[in-house]
Amino acid sequence: MLNTGLVEKLETLGSLSNSWRTGTIEINDIAPGDCVLSTSELTLNYALAPISKRYRSGNLAHYGTGTGWMVPSGINIQCGYETSSRSLRLILPLKTLRDVLPESQSIPDLPVCCLEDPTILQLVLNLYDSSQEDDAYSALYRDTMTLALASHLY
Repeated sequence: MLNTGLVEKLETLGSLSNSWRTGTIEINDIAPGDCVLSTSELTLNYALAPISKRYRSGNLAHYGTGTGWMVPSGINIQCGYETSSRSLRLILPLKTLRDVLPESQSIPDLPVCCLEDPTILQLVLNLYDSSQEDDAYSALYRDTMTLALASHLY
């Protein structure tokens, strides 16, 4: 389970969409209905409010605030949201992932998985905070934290 203080912070995040050299962060409102998530980049998602999803298999899953999941590039997910909610999405371009690997190593296959590591959430929240500023320090900080996060995922 994630640190309660981090989860409480998630519930208070305001709207945001910001891209920089090594990533993109977005806060999205989610309406009930069908959803298809298909991405060519590695995506980290966190629920900012409780949510219920129905997967194509028919399974119904309930997620609490702070539940995170990682969706690797090239994966297509189809589901239906039973309730409205909000989510934080961090998109890491493949170039960012290559930047943290040895030159001859290809990007390993990462699984679709639940994110339970509080370090990952803390890095994502740091990126959210720094994305609200548009100065050189914040830009450098975002690039550095994005590379640290990419390294941590491997």
